[in-house]
Amino acid sequence: MVAVNEKLSEDQVTERLLTHVPEDKKQVLASFIVGLFNLYEDLYFTYLEINPIVVTKDGVYVLDMAAKIDATADYICKTKWGDVEFPPPFGREAYPEEAYIADLDAKSGASLKLTLLNPQGRIWTMVAGGGASVVYRYTNL
Repeated sequence: MVAVNEKLSEDQVTERLLTHVPEDKKQVLASFIVGLFNLYEDLYFTYLEINPIVVTKDGVYVLDMAAKIDATADYICKTKWGDVEFPPPFGREAYPEEAYIADLDAKSGASLKLTLLNPQGRIWTMVAGGGASVVYRYTNL
């Protein structure tokens, strides 16, 4: 467990996590874990899986990795992430209305999102947040 705003140290990792790791690999693995944890926080990852991983006394080798970043942190991490394009939800192409809102979002410091769940539907819901979420509903009856 790492508390919010607490920094992870190599000593903590070695003492609490690496109790069954051979002595000659503990230092290099602890250093890797602390660096990975710091990167995870700094780049706003929401998920990270490494499998398999190879650890030698000289280094750590990631053979395969899957990761997800938090799209809502785009305004914070854009310079660190580079040019990242997030796919539309549900594995489909964005509707023109969604693309328009995404374009506005890219040009704004605000967080603007729109997902059309049923484009033929009569009720549209828009969730807006910022600590206190607000839901707007348009009904065309």
